[in-house]
Amino acid sequence: MSTVWTQWKHITKIDPDKAMRNGDSYDGIADTGTDAIIVGGTINVTKARVQLILDTLSSTEIPIFVEPTYLPSSSHTEGLAGYLLPIVLNADETLWITRAHHECVRSSRSCRVDACS
Repeated sequence: MSTVWTQWKHITKIDPDKAMRNGDSYDGIADTGTDAIIVGGTINVTKARVQLILDTLSSTEIPIFVEPTYLPSSSHTEGLAGYLLPIVLNADETLWITRAHHECVRSSRSCRVDACS
């Protein structure tokens, strides 16, 4: 799946720690016209919660990215377009500026880094 992020107009972020509102569904999000979906959050991001979302969205043609708060094992990355690594430039700790990202890439064989131009 080729991802042309320069043409995106709208991205939806799904936080696995947040409950869906009544009547909403992950499939419904994919049908809104969003150009990409990011799965990630800050706290309580577990393998089970992320996998539920990835499984639900597995049939969509929309690119799906995961933030490194949860790094799927290589068997769970088949439907992913990749990883998006947020950088918090105003963080008090270097962990959130670059160190967490370095650890994500260092600790995973399935994580590849492509330069964006």
